[in-house]
Amino acid sequence: MRESVTALGSYKPVNGVMYPFFIESGPKNNPDQRGKITVTKIEANVPIEDSEFKMPAAPAAPPAAKRHRNNERLQPLTGLF
Repeated sequence: MRESVTALGSYKPVNGVMYPFFIESGPKNNPDQRGKITVTKIEANVPIEDSEFKMPAAPAAPPAAKRHRNNERLQPLTGLF
């Protein structure tokens, strides 16, 4: 079993609530492999336009399958190559 650890620090108040501005996370037994995140700015209660919550438009339909010169339908290649 692999154990991990997450440490939060450098707390600062943002609109009256304390937030961590430093996060470190990774394997418990190997501190050199832990990821470190330093937050430079946190904003709370920022106004957001209603348009930000609208669903995006549906994607365009895929093009019709092409046909070979003898009118056989060609199959698209898919997968990893």
